[in-house]
Amino acid sequence: MKKILSFLIAVISLYSSAQQPVMLNAEVVSSQFDKFLTPLPVFKFTSAHITLNNLQGNKKMEKLPVILPEFPQETDTGYFFLYSGINENGPTKGYITVVVSNCCNNKDAYLYVDLNANLNFTDDGSLIRMPKDRGYVDISLTQADNPARNVTYRLSRFNFFGKDTYFSMLDEFYRTEEKGRAFAGIRNSFREQRLNCKGGDYNSGTDSFTVGLFDANNNGLYNDKGIDRFLVADYKSRVLAVELEKGAYLIPEKGDLQVERNGNVYGIKTNDVYGNSIVMVRDSNAIAQSVFTEGQRLPPLKFNSWNNKKIRLRSISRKHPVYIHVVQFPYDNFQQDTAIFSQLLKKHPDLRIIWLQYGGKANNVNIIAQLPNVTWYMGHTNLKLNRKMRVNKYPFGILLRPKRKVLAFNCNTTELNNFLHKLSLEKAIINP
Repeated sequence: MKKILSFLIAVISLYSSAQQPVMLNAEVVSSQFDKFLTPLPVFKFTSAHITLNNLQGNKKMEKLPVILPEFPQETDTGYFFLYSGINENGPTKGYITVVVSNCCNNKDAYLYVDLNANLNFTDDGSLIRMPKDRGYVDISLTQADNPARNVTYRLSRFNFFGKDTYFSMLDEFYRTEEKGRAFAGIRNSFREQRLNCKGGDYNSGTDSFTVGLFDANNNGLYNDKGIDRFLVADYKSRVLAVELEKGAYLIPEKGDLQVERNGNVYGIKTNDVYGNSIVMVRDSNAIAQSVFTEGQRLPPLKFNSWNNKKIRLRSISRKHPVYIHVVQFPYDNFQQDTAIFSQLLKKHPDLRIIWLQYGGKANNVNIIAQLPNVTWYMGHTNLKLNRKMRVNKYPFGILLRPKRKVLAFNCNTTELNNFLHKLSLEKAIINP
């Protein structure tokens, strides 16, 4: 009986250690947060009506009466719409209407959010002050019968410095396309940023990274099948990539998501619909397919050089060890890494280095390649080639023995010297 009890305790202990909940309570944002310049066009009131323009697929513009609060006589007033899956009923289904006073003058603006979506702006609680000094305000929308389901928007004014042409085009677009409404101008409109990403740090003691969930359709739910996304990034990251081509995963239509990280395989349980937590389950029996193990052979890849020639891995690696280094700009460690490469090439003249840029401006590579201390291959890679190399982060490095055999996967520049020392010792033993 004692043996059976001991066995059960051991099994339970192993099972519980394999499953690890992660609270998604870190302050993170998506990679789109600062990148996108999403405008919220403001339209001036010409009567006590708002004008819907194809919000629900209508071909004609529809006017709806609204109940407005009392404003001082000289106040400019307008309105705009926030896209929100929180609002599932009413005439503005899929949107929440916001009235703004002082919309067209150099004063603090005041926002009246139609929280209950009844187009009555006198029964929604306190108004929100929007400072004139280019600050921001966060607006949270909560489903009336389900407070746990909410979405948050960050509203600010646009910074027009250096972007006059872009904003002039936006201005012209809205004035042309919105002829049935009195557009207040892009300078009187707002920028929208969505706080629809949640994240937390996973640390098993032997592996650590940051995970998150992305509410792609902005409806306050974080596990919509085939729509929302699971995110993974370096440990303690606070900006999480939501693009599929940068490592995000769609929540699958059926079953739990399975992902690979650092050579390990994890099952991801996203049962919390509001995205407050997930459960990580490491599968110690699964074999990762997203990494190369030592001794495996890299495909005979070809890269485009900075001067439009081909960099052929097969011929370069026939008799030489090769280090492939993949980066994205901005690239903070550029000076440090180039100094390391110069030192290593003097110490290991047999080594060949292939430095590859993924995305970004081609001119970055062209300039670097012509620097006097750059004596290695410089070129470009793409998503297809990255997948063949199983690139899973940036910067990324992989060290090959001759004939494209992997020695070290995910090898950074500071680790490179140790592995090259190992190669030198092996060579000395074979050829004393």
